[in-house]
Amino acid sequence: MKKLLLLLTAVVAGTMAAGAQDGIVYLSYIKSTGQQAFNTGYTHKKNTTIEMDCLVEQDHGRANEALFGAQLGDYKHNALAFYSRFGGQDFPCFVRTGVQAKDDESSFPYNRRQTLMTSQSGIGWPDPADPTGDIVIPAFGCTVDAGKTPLMIFDVNKSNTEGGVQAAGFNSVMTLYEFKIYENYNLVHDYCPAKKNGVVGLYDKVTGSFSGSITSTPFVAGQELGSEYVVSLQYNTGGTVTVDPWKAKQGEWVQFNVSWDETHEFDDATVTDGQGNNVDFFEFASGTYAKYFNFKMPASNVFIQVKFKEKKTVPADAIVELSYIKSTGQQAFNTNYIHKASTSVILDCVVEQDHRSNWEALFGGRLGSFHHNAFCFFSRTDGQDIPCFNRSGNEPRGTGFVYNERIAIMASLQTASWIRKSNPDQLAGSVTTTGIVDDGKTPMLLFNLNTSNTPGGVQIDTSPSCMTLYECIIYEDGVPVHRFIPAKKNGVVGLYDRMTGEFSGSITATPFVAGEEGNILYPVKVESNAGGEVKPDVFAVKTESWVSFIVTRQMDYTIESITVKDTEGNDVYFFLAQQDGLEGLYRFQMPEGGATINVKFKKIPAGDVNGDGDVTIADFVAVLNAMAGGEVEGNPDTNGDGDITIADGVAVLNIMAGGGASAAIDGGDIGVSVSDD
Repeated sequence: MKKLLLLLTAVVAGTMAAGAQDGIVYLSYIKSTGQQAFNTGYTHKKNTTIEMDCLVEQDHGRANEALFGAQLGDYKHNALAFYSRFGGQDFPCFVRTGVQAKDDESSFPYNRRQTLMTSQSGIGWPDPADPTGDIVIPAFGCTVDAGKTPLMIFDVNKSNTEGGVQAAGFNSVMTLYEFKIYENYNLVHDYCPAKKNGVVGLYDKVTGSFSGSITSTPFVAGQELGSEYVVSLQYNTGGTVTVDPWKAKQGEWVQFNVSWDETHEFDDATVTDGQGNNVDFFEFASGTYAKYFNFKMPASNVFIQVKFKEKKTVPADAIVELSYIKSTGQQAFNTNYIHKASTSVILDCVVEQDHRSNWEALFGGRLGSFHHNAFCFFSRTDGQDIPCFNRSGNEPRGTGFVYNERIAIMASLQTASWIRKSNPDQLAGSVTTTGIVDDGKTPMLLFNLNTSNTPGGVQIDTSPSCMTLYECIIYEDGVPVHRFIPAKKNGVVGLYDRMTGEFSGSITATPFVAGEEGNILYPVKVESNAGGEVKPDVFAVKTESWVSFIVTRQMDYTIESITVKDTEGNDVYFFLAQQDGLEGLYRFQMPEGGATINVKFKKIPAGDVNGDGDVTIADFVAVLNAMAGGEVEGNPDTNGDGDITIADGVAVLNIMAGGGASAAIDGGDIGVSVSDD
């Protein structure tokens, strides 16, 4: 427990726990030969109890043979000890301060493995003659007090100095399998036979400490059971990480659980071995605020590092991508798109074999009945698991539809077909109709069918499907016009159209089921006045993605200014990537939170053909350049007759003279003739 608390203290502080340790090799036992002693470093309390799994040999090498013990000088002071042989006789003795409680009737059970258990004022072990009973030695009249010297195993510590260590020389010949120390019946030390760096001794599973004999004679080692390696951990604020177990042998599974609060989110996790190499780990479960991982322990210690990050505040107008949205037979989505004869639809989805309705539509729109302006697909028809593709006037059935598995459905003209996403090279099934391929009259729905009798109207049919949707793309003449992806906006789950920037949820009272959240798509906003057009290539995009926008000015306007600002009003760097006449292509990287593109157009005065703000002879020259096919900033059609001729140059001169661009010009004072002669 102490070790665990130390690790957690280090973790919370954001620093790595105790550094890499050499692996512990567990042993089946360790054995003393009457020349060894082990210092636990533990000073007993009033409420200390001991449990030991051992085999004591009937050695008779000494008059007193102690299994464990500590006292301040003699047994009268701060004593807790147990002897298998005492006073030269094979009778056990339990010592507590002031009392040496001997059992002169029951010989100690030598040469057999047994478990001894102390209480605060006695000791007991199973009765060899009666498996259901115990032999107990009570220390009547003893003083139950705390110790002053560390407890020894295989001998007694009889130091006269508080905290000191002095072996009494009452060594026992004993095979030890485990030695546990409790306080108030809570385990505080668990000593197991082990070997570390070639030294044979006891390893404390609770504290992680290891040591061998305090004498010059090493313990005898039992069979090696394998090395156990240690897990170290580091994580920052925002969450917690638990590990189970903290120590494991090579090939054993270790699990670590990661959880975080509502203001943070999981960022990253790494597991590395003692050489810094990555260890493969696996996510086997997850929740809203938790993830669960495991890995197999390599032949070294490992270091787990987990990072949390502050959860971004999602603006109300931001789009949060979802892995999918799912209908449960009670939802419908209005695409607001009325199909054309050239329309094609692709669905990336999983359709449940639900049997909720006789007809289950994945998408569709028609004017009333199936005879009029229909483009619909059903996964279930007439109460049977048979697909149907409906074009005006015909509802043919197909075969081989794939339920409960991710598929791609493609519907175009008079054929609908589908493939398994796991095997995209092989057609899974199809259905062909002889119906009329015509334009629609009502908007297409997803997850159900629109059967409104009113052109442009919406009437939800009783043909809902249970479908998980990953994407829906609508084409016209092979060109995508809508691309719906699962998303969430301002808490509403629905579909976001990447092509138009529109978002909406279910048109029923039941919301869609949301998949796992992904990227946050921040909005791209546009502000401009009259005189041109600004078109971004996306309406929402994740941070650091490139955004392109085209600025197209009218002929008689110039661009006064272009700015790109983040949500804090700071300038965002952008650049002109390409210029083609009146059209310029600009690019920038999306800042966090969103961006606003502001373009101001300015009217070019009549006659200012070169766009420098004045009407001068240079504008006359600019007209000549435009007549020769050159590009100019302003409008070279100065007189507005639709052609660029010398008459436009004359109109420039007339404006210079104070006249209008469209006034009758006869040469006059400036000596220019515009007659046909």
